[in-house]
Amino acid sequence: MTKLTSLSEAIAKYVNDGDTVYAAGFTHLIPFAAGHEIIRQGKKNLTLARATPDLIYDMMVAAGCAKKVIFSYMGNPGVGSLRIVRSAIEKGELEWDEYSHFGMITRLQAGASGLPFLPMNQTGATDLEKANPNIKRIPDPYGGKDVIVVPALNPDVAIVHVQRADANGNGVAGGASTCVSNDRWTCQSNGSWTSQDCAYSTPSTLSNPERLNADGLIPISRTSNSVGGCLACPGVAGSSSRAIRTWRRSSSS
Repeated sequence: MTKLTSLSEAIAKYVNDGDTVYAAGFTHLIPFAAGHEIIRQGKKNLTLARATPDLIYDMMVAAGCAKKVIFSYMGNPGVGSLRIVRSAIEKGELEWDEYSHFGMITRLQAGASGLPFLPMNQTGATDLEKANPNIKRIPDPYGGKDVIVVPALNPDVAIVHVQRADANGNGVAGGASTCVSNDRWTCQSNGSWTSQDCAYSTPSTLSNPERLNADGLIPISRTSNSVGGCLACPGVAGSSSRAIRTWRRSSSS
């Protein structure tokens, strides 16, 4: 039986007010269509987690969907700092936890492994430890120097955009963010694909098993609300610089 559903149905069913949501992707394969649908449905009090929030979380904060952001590097390479998120944090209107990129990935790996925390090497200086009490140091049980640890991150919902998927929920992604997305679906309660194309047969999707990112998730059909579902999809669609520039102007006013 097909698992294929529409974007509006998936967001209505799986994203609830107060949830922690991880919309994956890193520079590309960012599920903008899913974020826009969350805005349209008026979801509230969400905790938005991402390595690099990018424009999609700036939009969701502007729409009043979020109570908290968990992030590393609050910006977009083409825009710079996210003005809406930054302003909300500075005004005390938005809770926030900041980590390094490696810290966010380590948190997701801990969640995917069923562990309460994982150790990591320090990245950069120690200022993040001062600003974020969730970054802790514990004694090395083997007698070495203290070890930095970060807690597991287990979002209620993870949304991952892929180049292709089939109706059984098998998804295939390629490009730089593949390694950033793999842990997103294994550490969450509910997971959904948004895909450039869900017309692939299962044998076609499984023909390159080394590129298979996950199986059994909820595939979402291509949406007309946002062409292809994201602003940059390697091998399928290039980056939409116009949309990025438009948001930059809008968020500055």
